Amino acid sequence: MYSHSIVSYLLAIYCLAEDHPVRSVEIAHRLQVTRASVAKMLKVLAASGLVEKAPYGAVRLTARGAEQTKEFYREFLLLQSYLRQCLQVPQPQAEQDAVRCLCQLSRETRERMTHGISSACGSSHEFHSR
Repeated sequence: MYSHSIVSYLLAIYCLAEDHPVRSVEIAHRLQVTRASVAKMLKVLAASGLVEKAPYGAVRLTARGAEQTKEFYREFLLLQSYLRQCLQVPQPQAEQDAVRCLCQLSRETRERMTHGISSACGSSHEFHSR
């Protein structure tokens, strides 16, 4: 299980990437953290084999990081949409709570939840992952 910070950073990199490397300053801006915080977390992510970063260069998810983050992203979108549309949770809180669910719940529970939400919401809620 990954921490809230790690999942937040992975999702930020994934969303910013769109087939191009991401700069640290973009991550800092998206997460509203300092560039020093980004540099520190990127060292953690690189040591875990989730990202690659050239010195003073761009950041990319590794194959392992991309695979894990794609799964998180799909679940994130589904949970966030459920919180916003079904429970009327405001956008910023829905985003934070969706990430917390990804971090605190077991994989099995997340899978059951996302399957249940997909089934309950029907085909009107299509979620496309990149």
